[in-house]
Amino acid sequence: MVVTEGRGSEKPRSGQPTAGEEHRGRGGVAGAGEPPVLALSDLIADRSGEVVLYNDSNMPVLTLLTSERPVARGTVEAHVTASGIDVAGYDYVTFANGLTLYYPQGLQLVILSEAG
Repeated sequence: MVVTEGRGSEKPRSGQPTAGEEHRGRGGVAGAGEPPVLALSDLIADRSGEVVLYNDSNMPVLTLLTSERPVARGTVEAHVTASGIDVAGYDYVTFANGLTLYYPQGLQLVILSEAG
């Protein structure tokens, strides 16, 4: 999986957890069959508050920890981010803080509250 930093980059952000690395919030190491975990607060949005996730490793599930409430979800018909990334056909979720996360269809995004 690749997380763009909102600058048109398709390189992983340094220090970003990937499959098999430390699980945030669980304090353990991702084992076989356990989905990777990202914290929404670790993602860097572009100037329009957008983040694009790629799923080059074909993970079926990604867990996202956040204290922000999702306020909208859906599938993008046509949109190019401020960074120039065409996200047509991607699913999205917008959070109460204004951040919109785009991710490929077929990736199940599980949103968990950091509050527990």
